[in-house]
Amino acid sequence: MTASYEIGSAALYRVDSSTTPPTYTLITGDTSGEQGSAISSSPVPYDTTLTTTDGGALDNENFEVGENTSSPAGLAGQYEGVINIDGTDYLVFSNTSGNGTVYLVSSSTDTSSYPTDFTPDDVNTDPFPECFAAGTLIATPKGEIPVELLEIGDHVLTKDGRSVEIKWIARQTLHKVYTPAERFVPVRVKEGALGAGMPHRDLVLTAAHALVIADLAINAGALVNGTSIVFDPVETLPERVTYYHIETEAHDVILANGVPAETFVDYVGRRAFDNYHEYLSMYGSERVIPEMQRPRISARRLVPAVLRAKIDGLAVKTMLLAG
Repeated sequence: MTASYEIGSAALYRVDSSTTPPTYTLITGDTSGEQGSAISSSPVPYDTTLTTTDGGALDNENFEVGENTSSPAGLAGQYEGVINIDGTDYLVFSNTSGNGTVYLVSSSTDTSSYPTDFTPDDVNTDPFPECFAAGTLIATPKGEIPVELLEIGDHVLTKDGRSVEIKWIARQTLHKVYTPAERFVPVRVKEGALGAGMPHRDLVLTAAHALVIADLAINAGALVNGTSIVFDPVETLPERVTYYHIETEAHDVILANGVPAETFVDYVGRRAFDNYHEYLSMYGSERVIPEMQRPRISARRLVPAVLRAKIDGLAVKTMLLAG
């Protein structure tokens, strides 16, 4: 079993290791003088398919960092991660045939948007922060609004009824082919799984996103019981999904489909999101958000037995009523 990626264009970058961090600079035009280059010019439309070649633990349908790849057109390298520039994803591959260069490749045939330079800090190797799926309804003073329609400066309602301003809306788009399955699949909290109207319709969010229940911040993945709270099967998911996270002044508790849920706190860091540069352009530098004073639970075995029993009991009751 291998992973594959249809390339529409490619570019070659020269690595300058004299800077900290190293700088990757776009090579433009003829690349015939570059050692081991599989492309004759850069950037260039490039119609081929990259396929993973490693077996063992890396033998799956996803690109894993450090995994070797090859293509019929000759481009080969180790997968290093992905960067996002203005909404376009570029995969980063070390050039195993030539020292001091790396490839960027894209499914797009547009060669005009390749960045002139980037650094390793721009590369996401573990692109999966905690977020809401598109369509999640967030409570606001004007009623519930889908998370993807909210804007910076809008206000949302907290669990205790306060109206707080949105400072930033983090966004990240993931592709099934190069995101490990365990990070790509979201958690689905089915309607009523946590009580009447909680949620009032299915809530889909990433496993590391905490819901606030019984005054505990519990990661959604720790609540999965296989019946009323489940991981969405990877085969049912589209090739590309976008997730959103809301940042307010503090680490607040807002309402998502009627369920108390956390706002952004800088565990992963804003750099992991596609629109990180938007944040920097607005605020100049990152700020630390103090974590809410609630215990965080990240594993099912740590969820209090009484709470697990209550959630499982609600699931059984729902199944009996449905039957």
